[in-house]
Amino acid sequence: MDKIKHQPSRWALAITGALLAVACTTSTYDWRVDFIGNDGEEAEAAAMVVDEAGNTYVTGLVRQDNQLQQPRWFINKYDPNGNTLWTQRIDGTVLFGEEVRGRGKQIQVAGGDLYVLGSLAVPGSSSSAMSVAKYNTDGTREWVYQLPGFFLNIDFDVTNNAVYLAGSAYIAEDQYRLHTLKLGADASVLWHNQSDYSKLILVDVKADSVGGTFVTFRDDLVSTVAYTTETGSEAWEQSYSVTEKSLEFTDTTLDTSNNLYAVGHEIPVNSSSAKAVVYKIATDGMVSWNVPVNHSLFYSIYGKQVAWSNGQVFAAVNGAKLPQEGDVLLAGINDATGVINWKRTFNGGVSSIDTPSSLKLTENGEPVLLVNSLIMVPVAGGYTGRAHITHADGSDGPTATVSSFNGADVGIAPDGGLVVMGNNAAIGSDLFKVQVYKFPAE
Repeated sequence: MDKIKHQPSRWALAITGALLAVACTTSTYDWRVDFIGNDGEEAEAAAMVVDEAGNTYVTGLVRQDNQLQQPRWFINKYDPNGNTLWTQRIDGTVLFGEEVRGRGKQIQVAGGDLYVLGSLAVPGSSSSAMSVAKYNTDGTREWVYQLPGFFLNIDFDVTNNAVYLAGSAYIAEDQYRLHTLKLGADASVLWHNQSDYSKLILVDVKADSVGGTFVTFRDDLVSTVAYTTETGSEAWEQSYSVTEKSLEFTDTTLDTSNNLYAVGHEIPVNSSSAKAVVYKIATDGMVSWNVPVNHSLFYSIYGKQVAWSNGQVFAAVNGAKLPQEGDVLLAGINDATGVINWKRTFNGGVSSIDTPSSLKLTENGEPVLLVNSLIMVPVAGGYTGRAHITHADGSDGPTATVSSFNGADVGIAPDGGLVVMGNNAAIGSDLFKVQVYKFPAE
């Protein structure tokens, strides 16, 4: 997961918000920005990042409310006081020469530049493209790289002065193609590998400290990791399975020694009851350990996000208790032994369905977890959510409550305050808009 800088060393975060009307963070905030598109366009949040100077970059889509299949991709920059510095769109004049639709998926700041990953397609056509745009911090677009294809899942990582891309594309029935690429700082293609599979769901791509890439993907039963060297040579591909169960990895992260940690879940054949698991995979693809992450009250648990720092693996999982109840559990695991050091659960209240949305790390290596909660029983005419701050050893911290917000991503400002992005979801609201909140430090 991406590292968030300048966080005070004492605490880790988890923010809980209602899914149709969720929450942001503490009781007072320094500033809030509401964003909608032009001429009545609705806006939907996708991802955000805060840079070292305290500027906030957000990405997502804007669309006419009666044209759900034709959104456009936006990128906004806000200064440390919440003032809008610039807004950019990705449109057909640059990409295809005609109107396009697209969605910003991820956003990263690296080497003083901004990189945004998204998917774009021509209306009325099945063609689409995995697209990366590079901007300088003044909002000038330096280049856009596109790889055409019917992409179902895409991911990227920006490090070592390069962009690492992975995407799974549909070719034909029972034929999918995995693309793995490395781009230079000028968008030149340094290498491009392709492999075909009968079933393919991309999980993610991670670049290690020596320029190699781990690409994780799965089919209906097996999860696979493929490692490619700095020069594009395919070093190894290893599949992981469990007898009479499907094994589905959902997220991965690396430590400083380039060991890979994968979170996911096992599901017995002909059953819907899942068990969350975390795997440690060595640099040669061999499993060092795997450990279940469970809770006595959950009858089914799904692995969602994972992060590593300072000898601990942090795993966020989603547990179901009743047909209309579910909690989020965050576990701290010893990276050498696989022993679980602590567990912490988050619950939005009675009859709430909670899901983890984003897991990141502070500069001091503490986990920041964004949780969305759908409250099944409205309270006082709306929905409620809670912001939980948890200490790095798993102990309780303060809690705050806000309403009418669906959290999408989270970051930390240089002063230690929380920045959270999402969508308003107030009952009776006739406009879907992006909101960004900046809250003071603890």
